[in-house]
Amino acid sequence: MAKPYNESLGSSSHLHVSLLNLQKQSVFKGDDIKLTDDLNCSNTMYNFLGGMMKHSLETFVCFAPIINSYKRYKYLLNLT
Repeated sequence: MAKPYNESLGSSSHLHVSLLNLQKQSVFKGDDIKLTDDLNCSNTMYNFLGGMMKHSLETFVCFAPIINSYKRYKYLLNLT
């Protein structure tokens, strides 16, 4: 459990994701989309990220498998 007590710091959690083609090259690299002045990505990366954001609520069960996990989201999202 990331944060067992309200008084303690949580250990956080993050996820690294990569997607490779058959030649084992990242399909996220590319210059198709300009995100910032010095950051570009491929159309695949852009659409992948959009899909992750669109379906983030449905994936909560993977990242918050127990009731205490949802209590943390309640405070983060200001849910009542």
